[in-house]
Amino acid sequence: MKSILLLSLLFSACLAAIDQSCKPTLVQSQEASWKNGNEGIFSQWKGTIYAPASSGISSLSYRVSDGSFYQVWELVFDSGVYVLPQWRQNSGGIAQSQSHSFGYITRQNSSVTFTIESLVCSRSTSPSTSPSVSASAAPSPSPSATVAPKVYPLTILCADPAAEGPCREVQSTEGVNACYNVPAIVNDAISSLQVFADFEATPRAVGLTLFADPDCSGYSENVESYYVSQLPASIDNKASSFKFLTK
Repeated sequence: MKSILLLSLLFSACLAAIDQSCKPTLVQSQEASWKNGNEGIFSQWKGTIYAPASSGISSLSYRVSDGSFYQVWELVFDSGVYVLPQWRQNSGGIAQSQSHSFGYITRQNSSVTFTIESLVCSRSTSPSTSPSVSASAAPSPSPSATVAPKVYPLTILCADPAAEGPCREVQSTEGVNACYNVPAIVNDAISSLQVFADFEATPRAVGLTLFADPDCSGYSENVESYYVSQLPASIDNKASSFKFLTK
């Protein structure tokens, strides 16, 4: 009986460590799925963390127990949990009524479960706002809005190694053989990348050819991989344009 009481007290203490007043809403949506040879089914997911209107979120960590979850961007693995990236923490976290998006790949055709491990709220220093003003300020989704399907292959380019820092997605809207300029992430510099291919296409994207100059000219280097934690030193933070590398 004493053991049960002790466990109950410990559980209550853990709940108390999570400030429920700014508990976020997490929405996940599948962006792609494919079969990668003998490795089985893979799927790509987008997650969006919404802070409530009552309070922002200064820090947040999630625990993921699903073993198929193995690649992520815009969340960082730290001491057994996934936390907001450093650039987001440096900017104060997620402001009230704002959101933070991340992505991941899993070896299955379903999403993984994120469990809040820790949560710290950030209070607004402005005078309290009446509920009616908060309600009217909140954006309402348009029923007629449609989301254009993604064009594959596509790449996600990140300013820092390990898919951290600001990231930008570039879809092959001009065709798989076209030249694409690197978006202005941090002075047109990228350190890591991910490629998502249409595995039924022929030829199929297997990576990127990175160019030092705009319009796919100058020094170039082939990066044949679907995920590069840090680009080779010869092209790291130097790429200004790219083409999809196909086979």
